[in-house]
Amino acid sequence: MRQEAMLQDNVGYNISPTSWDAYPTIGRNGTFVSDRAGVIDYFGDVAGKTNITVPANTASQIEADMGLVPGTLQGGFKIRQVTGIQGMFANSPMEGNQFFLGAGNHLPGGAPEMVIQSIPTVDNHAVQTILKVKVGP
Repeated sequence: MRQEAMLQDNVGYNISPTSWDAYPTIGRNGTFVSDRAGVIDYFGDVAGKTNITVPANTASQIEADMGLVPGTLQGGFKIRQVTGIQGMFANSPMEGNQFFLGAGNHLPGGAPEMVIQSIPTVDNHAVQTILKVKVGP
């Protein structure tokens, strides 16, 4: 099960709009995270890259697959790696994403989803921005 692997690896990945950097944390009642495959596979080989541009239809597909409100990522977004999720009260979401299909059923696109305590928008020892994504035409 992919959620179990996330806990075993003790790592999760978050996709959030760049505009959320105006706030101190991501998520009022916790931050949603997925596994690496569920987040990074959209971009192909990004090894060594920190900034990329994707077409608007890719951002729209991510929004649909992750159960995000359409248009949420169109202004650009960040991929953050979060280490130490076991100590961040990781659990299956009970609210917040109306598209989540329930524990073990994952998101509409098949990626697992867990909620951890809200993470800061500023990088620190546990939270690292690994990719900044601009959205093109």
